[in-house]
Amino acid sequence: MTILKPIRGTQLNLTHPLSRGLVGCWMADGSNAAFDYSRNGNNGTFQGGTHCVPGKFGYVWSFDGTGDYVGFDKIILTQLEDFTVSLWAKPANSASGATQVVISNGRVIDDGFYLRWRDGQWFFGTGDIDVGVNGTVGQWQHIVLVDRAGSKFIYVESEETAQDVPSITKYTVNTVIGRRDKDDELYFAGQIDHVMMFNKAFSASEVAHLSREPFCMFEDDSKISKKFL
Repeated sequence: MTILKPIRGTQLNLTHPLSRGLVGCWMADGSNAAFDYSRNGNNGTFQGGTHCVPGKFGYVWSFDGTGDYVGFDKIILTQLEDFTVSLWAKPANSASGATQVVISNGRVIDDGFYLRWRDGQWFFGTGDIDVGVNGTVGQWQHIVLVDRAGSKFIYVESEETAQDVPSITKYTVNTVIGRRDKDDELYFAGQIDHVMMFNKAFSASEVAHLSREPFCMFEDDSKISKKFL
């Protein structure tokens, strides 16, 4: 079955269980900007040669790894604990010996966190220590980062891996998609779509639901899975 994303202007169903705590939702829609579908007005701007191409759910963002990213004028996720970040990514290469940052939130040295791709693995980084999870070059993967009361987990295609990484103590710089907001920048090469940030910690079953039905929070109440009511 082909899953297509909602068109721009589609209203978020605020009563859906998986829309609770949503602070930002960005989907490629063919335009030259990152519109926030969460209704919170956290819109992003394209930088470098970032552009839309056909992909998994319709349009996706394409990044060439040399200067493309989506920038924001603020730190979108401000909670230090109990949060969730969900996105779909398709790496163009293995990033052998070189870190590529998919999304960064307040990340400088030991501050904030990021999702990075290096040597064919995904990492949930909060300091200089993180644990890699195998990924696949040239294939779409659903990646979710979850902090539950300070305990951190990364999900790749709904498979959970605990991350023994330092606590987040503060956020320093603005949120960025496609690189780290710092001098070294660490650009991502590949495609990204359907990025969401929540100020709540998802359970494993909620992560699985989101992977199966990525746009369920844009459906009407009659289509909500009863197991989450």
